[in-house]
Amino acid sequence: MFDIPGRLINKIRRYFHFRPILAEAENTSKRLLTSGKHKHIMVICYGNIYRSPFVEQYLKKNSQDKLLKIQSAGTYPKSNRSSPEKHILMSKEFGLDLAEHRSVVADEALLGWADIIVIMDRHNWTELEKYGETVTNKIVWLGSLSGSNIEIKDPYGMIESEAMLILKKLEYCSAKLINYL
Repeated sequence: MFDIPGRLINKIRRYFHFRPILAEAENTSKRLLTSGKHKHIMVICYGNIYRSPFVEQYLKKNSQDKLLKIQSAGTYPKSNRSSPEKHILMSKEFGLDLAEHRSVVADEALLGWADIIVIMDRHNWTELEKYGETVTNKIVWLGSLSGSNIEIKDPYGMIESEAMLILKKLEYCSAKLINYL
């Protein structure tokens, strides 16, 4: 049987836990981005097969003059997964080639290497929060650069037209991010 009251209470707790975090996400992200030169960029999403490799490749392709070191990883505990074929094809429409990408699991060493850690949503925050302030103080919410919803949904399981909207938002926010780097 499902524990409806317990699930509801947990949902309410998460809501109130994230309310101040989301309210400050735009300000804290922009404050961090304007605080100095950032050369090591870590891009995080859940599985490291959709959003973060797209952003990683976009940043690498469009910021070559800035001498940045850019990596991506995910919090899903399984590595060496490829991006789904549909996502590879859609990413090509943006001039990005994800055919050779293989997922990497975020760990303390990778997170420690980064000057900034770019995340997509509250699930990413929750997973990184476990590492403490040395990690959470480096977090930039990519969606905070969109002027709309701070969180960028995971396109996993979405129909192609919805997933394409996510890719367009990733492209837009990544272009904005480059201006800060």
